[in-house]
Amino acid sequence: TPDLLSLAVNHRKQKFIALILPSILIEKAKIKHMYNYVLSNFDNIYVNNDTKVIYDYCKCTDPEELLSCLTDQPNSIIIAQAALESGWGTSRFFLEGFNLFGIHTYNPNASKMKANGSDSEIYVKKYDSISSSIFDYLRTLAKGYVYNNFRKKRMEPIDVKEMIQYLDQYSERRELYVDDIKKIIEYNNLYKYDALELDLQ
Repeated sequence: TPDLLSLAVNHRKQKFIALILPSILIEKAKIKHMYNYVLSNFDNIYVNNDTKVIYDYCKCTDPEELLSCLTDQPNSIIIAQAALESGWGTSRFFLEGFNLFGIHTYNPNASKMKANGSDSEIYVKKYDSISSSIFDYLRTLAKGYVYNNFRKKRMEPIDVKEMIQYLDQYSERRELYVDDIKKIIEYNNLYKYDALELDLQ
């Protein structure tokens, strides 16, 4: 894990984005591949060896729900949330466990670390890579019931500013959290990354 804290702020931000963006694009390309499969087979999709990975990822069987689960999410939002939750790659959660998004766990068998002091019973997940952290974050938004409205809105032709309003359930800070995400995106012009994608076909 690189020592980003020793870098000047602007340099740190550039290095952080360069560090996580490839994994973001790869994970999103995998999801898009599944989305395109569901869309192409919408009227005749069922569980088989080819589709099992899709159903396992989304934990649903309805084609419309599958599309909602697999709909694209702007890179700017992903980068901004990672920046906020990890302090641009300087947080203990990231340095010790590649946890970019502050994702908690209540699974006693999960690889984890305590969120706060030694007496804390709140744990966050530990990952073995940046890609694993991004995969779990995207899947959390794809199937978590508290993100139903977010999934519905990201299927609509709305801009990033409106879309992030529906991420208020991600943090106990609610609207303040959304405002912070918006500020990070705008101040750092993260919109410029939204046009980037990979084609794994």
